[in-house]
Amino acid sequence: MSTHKISGMEALPITPKSYPFSSAEKYWRISQYGYVESEFKISGTANVYQTGQHGVEIKAAGVPYVNRIIVRKPAKLADCSGKVVIEILNPTAGMDIDRIWINTYHEIIRRGDIYIGITSKPNTIKTLQEFDMHRYGDLSWPNPTPDVGFEFTRDEVLATHAAVPDQDVHYETGLFWDMLTDLAKLIRQSVPLNPLQGIQVNQVILAGWSQSADYMCTYMNNFAIAMKLFDGFLLGCPPRAFSVPINQYETMQTLRYTKVFLQKTIKPTIILQTESENVGFGAGQVPRNRTMSAEYQCREYDIAGATHDTVYSLLDYYQDDPDLKAIGCYPTYGGQDVEPNNYPIQVLFAGAYHNLCQWMVTGVAPAPAALIVNDGTENQRDAFGNVVGGLRTCLLNYPTGRYVSYSHIKLGTNGLDPNSNINGLFGHEEAFSASMLTELYGSLSHYQELVSLDTTHQVRLGSVLQSDAEYLVGYAVAKARKRGLK
Repeated sequence: MSTHKISGMEALPITPKSYPFSSAEKYWRISQYGYVESEFKISGTANVYQTGQHGVEIKAAGVPYVNRIIVRKPAKLADCSGKVVIEILNPTAGMDIDRIWINTYHEIIRRGDIYIGITSKPNTIKTLQEFDMHRYGDLSWPNPTPDVGFEFTRDEVLATHAAVPDQDVHYETGLFWDMLTDLAKLIRQSVPLNPLQGIQVNQVILAGWSQSADYMCTYMNNFAIAMKLFDGFLLGCPPRAFSVPINQYETMQTLRYTKVFLQKTIKPTIILQTESENVGFGAGQVPRNRTMSAEYQCREYDIAGATHDTVYSLLDYYQDDPDLKAIGCYPTYGGQDVEPNNYPIQVLFAGAYHNLCQWMVTGVAPAPAALIVNDGTENQRDAFGNVVGGLRTCLLNYPTGRYVSYSHIKLGTNGLDPNSNINGLFGHEEAFSASMLTELYGSLSHYQELVSLDTTHQVRLGSVLQSDAEYLVGYAVAKARKRGLK
């Protein structure tokens, strides 16, 4: 008899006064694209696992929980592609962040794919309840052993790259693995509990950004069921030296740097990194596997110019949201540099998502690309100050400024290192002078010709989609114009 299952699926009403946290309908009116957003409270039981001699084993069985999922899909069943992407919502900031959705939703919508976001860590429940207690008041991930304390301190966690320090004896993070497994099973079944009633699901992608991508590695490396339930995997911006434990009591378990970040994947997998993660936060100590084999179906790309956070993904998307401001969760830049990084990372995420979907259908992997050149600790830079190598666009091949992978901040405001005045997650840009741009490119019309030709080349390579090419060229030209090129 199974000790874990989803036993309840309750649709939460959406009204002008009560709506989902971080609603895509509120921010971007996805209904204008023929999409509808819904939210469900899911309940059931899950096991807590622990690391044993021969892999994971059950530590506590059948622990009850109440969680939530958000669903975004075409309003008309006939418009549904049958492909589902499940995102492990990122919990690092103490709120649910749907960054894979933010960076790929244009392509998800163009394809008619279905999106499901699942709350992945109980530290975000407090924020959800501050946002709307009536809606989220009964969310619960109870610790089956609340009387057992931790054998480590918060400072010890901060001093390692094992995890972020948000452990609490009142809840248990390790309940998540069965929640994810059971959800992936459920959406393929013709049963009343299925939140995708009437939709024939043919393929399922698992996706995550930052810490959530590390969640994916723990799941893929330790739970064999992952390769049976999912048809593809998209890992965005993972801190390679971080480790998500099987349960919170194993937070300080030694991380083996001699192991490859992702040990094995027999299903199509794409990993995207920016300049923040490819050498930052101890990543240089973690070997990178670039060899494709039957046991390792993975393409790995470094996005040159971009950083972990960008103006688009962290600031613009949230539309100056008063709800987030009211609960103290509105994201800000925090840097002291004039121009925060606004590299259009979403264009390359859309391309990667599209390529992953094609790979899953055809069995043909997308073309590889050179990684950013580095010595394990620092990225090599060209005469303009931009990185060498990596997945590139016209913004790097015909630059109008340099992309710096960090920002300067006030001392004491770095949550990971209070003694640092550098934010390595949100970089900045330094514009070239108008005279330098004129010397390089002559005129704005000539610059437009150059970036148009370059983008056509990137479309042929497959890193940029034809549907995003006009936007990318327009973005590059507008930036050049703003910086003084005439």
